Amino acid sequence: MYAELRALRARQQELRVNLLDAFRRSVLLEALTALGRRKRPVKLARALADLEAAPDSYRREVAARAALDAVVGREPWAQQLAVARHVEAYRRREEALSADVRWLDLALDRLADLEPVRAGSARVVLRRVYVQSYATQGLGAERYARASADLTRDERDGVLRAEEREAGVRVVVEREAGVGRGAESYVVAALGVEDEVAADVIRRRQSDDSLAAWVAACWRRGANPRVFAPMLPHGYEERHGIGFDGSIKGGAS
Repeated sequence: MYAELRALRARQQELRVNLLDAFRRSVLLEALTALGRRKRPVKLARALADLEAAPDSYRREVAARAALDAVVGREPWAQQLAVARHVEAYRRREEALSADVRWLDLALDRLADLEPVRAGSARVVLRRVYVQSYATQGLGAERYARASADLTRDERDGVLRAEEREAGVRVVVEREAGVGRGAESYVVAALGVEDEVAADVIRRRQSDDSLAAWVAACWRRGANPRVFAPMLPHGYEERHGIGFDGSIKGGAS
């Protein structure tokens, strides 16, 4: 079963890469290359440079759309229709890939509940929480970043089985300094695992913790849970017997 888990995960990663790069391949390389042969204005050249330097998929797509805007607005209507057809082809491909990724996600989630976490000597980062992500909390940004990491650590550590703990697998929080103000982060890491696939089992296992337990855990760390979950209704604590010190009256769940 571990081999199946590894194969499914490899396929999912391959599809994600295809999905993230689909915009550049199907739109930029076909539409922009064709349109840009005749004239490459400074704005387009700059957008293309931004695209190549983009550090992640979101910024790549933003840069690709900027490149499209730079050239399409200068082309006749017939050429704009040609670009629109490329964009529509990209969207159909994106939808198909997204459906495949969702199906693989479900399959991996089911396998994670069945497959044991294999012990080893690797350290794998499960999640990284930047202090800057909670800058809206002012001086409390550090506290909220640490609370968020601790909550993830407790949840993921809670899905480990007794035999996995005995084998040395554990989940920890580590603070890492960054370059520049606000670049500090808290890293939730799996220690003592065999590889990334074993860590992915930890990521995907379903937790038995209730929402009430999670809300109480937030308050115990001095964090308002609505910062993490804005849709949590006001009055939830009172209805479930949760104190603002994180206590739960009468074993509410």
